[in-house]
Amino acid sequence: MDQQLNARYTARWEATLGDGENDQREMFFLNRLIRYVPDGAGQGECRLEIEADARHSEILVKEFGFKPDSKGCDVPEDKMTEKDLIEVNGDVAYMSIDRPDLCHSVRTLASAMVAPKLSDWMRLKKVARYLLKFPYLKRVFKLQSNEEINVTVFTDSDWAGNPKTRRSMSGAVVKLGSHTVQIKAASQKVVALSSMEAEYYGMCRGATQAVFIHHVLDFWQLNPGKMILKVDSSSAKALVERRGVGTTRHVQARFLWLQDLIFAKQMIVQKVNGKVNDADLVTKTQPKAMIKDHLAGLNFVVCGREGHKRLT
Repeated sequence: MDQQLNARYTARWEATLGDGENDQREMFFLNRLIRYVPDGAGQGECRLEIEADARHSEILVKEFGFKPDSKGCDVPEDKMTEKDLIEVNGDVAYMSIDRPDLCHSVRTLASAMVAPKLSDWMRLKKVARYLLKFPYLKRVFKLQSNEEINVTVFTDSDWAGNPKTRRSMSGAVVKLGSHTVQIKAASQKVVALSSMEAEYYGMCRGATQAVFIHHVLDFWQLNPGKMILKVDSSSAKALVERRGVGTTRHVQARFLWLQDLIFAKQMIVQKVNGKVNDADLVTKTQPKAMIKDHLAGLNFVVCGREGHKRLT
């Protein structure tokens, strides 16, 4: 990969992580702590860990006046302004890049930026209390073979989840082998008339991300394997595996390219149980047990911030 990048771009190498004599074990990149854990280090098998920047978590907790030993806090006496909501929600949005457990909350709060209500402040306070209990999270990349690795995307949606616009939310998780490389959540532009239609739109959005990552790997000559699309809706799977829209003629033609991709066998679609569909985490409000299970499925682990403090 080094040769491929150096041949096309001017690259600056910040550090080399590994077991070599001059290699490092930890480094910072975009304020994220990246740690190499060798095999036999007493912490399990060889892997790479990326700890999310927790500075914004501390800012949000401080904004609400919480202390480390606090279990909760009353609403701030001075009412927050719209500017305050935008700034604080911006911190949460930035954290959600590395924290999939915040993605759904960010999308919900973002819709309230123009005219926030008391209920919106309470939602933001709930996020602060959650970060008070779980301030640090890291992503783990366990060592896997360099052989042909499949690009797998899990997709999900919440049909008409927005009570004001009745638009659904699309969620997608892209994995390279067992490594989670991309997590996305976004509101759909079209109002879906059924849960099947909402799931299909979510599949289209997730498939575009899988195709992009597959092309990037092919560009780097990394021998990407198959593209696999996993969804928990049987009806949406049936729609994507046929040609044309049938009785769903209102589905716009620009979404039918996925049927052609499946028909050409360039991508495989599979049914998966909703309990193990990790894209469910970014589209719906989840109970504690499901959040824990989905984070484990995405290879995210609750951690401390010792590494950040040591390097800084």
